[in-house]
Amino acid sequence: VLAEQPGDAVPTPFSYLNTRVDIQQISCYITHTNQKTHDVITSNLHKSAVFCADIQGLAPRYCPSIEDKLRRFADKTSHQIFACGIARTIREQHDKMR
Repeated sequence: VLAEQPGDAVPTPFSYLNTRVDIQQISCYITHTNQKTHDVITSNLHKSAVFCADIQGLAPRYCPSIEDKLRRFADKTSHQIFACGIARTIREQHDKMR
């Protein structure tokens, strides 16, 4: 189940250099893992770029991958997953992924 998390009706800019946000806001969605999800992820960790050392390092504002969450917080029975759009149209999303 995905629960919609709409953007702000009147968004506040991140920078003091801007006085308003003119871009249409895109909703994000939230769901949660369960034991079946954990089993699938755990049995496929060998395919994960993070756990195969294909990706290394941490960003300043590190957001752990779901694989990382399962390892670091193994005592939890559920973890939040956010599905966030990166574009308003498929064309725009394709362009941003290049």
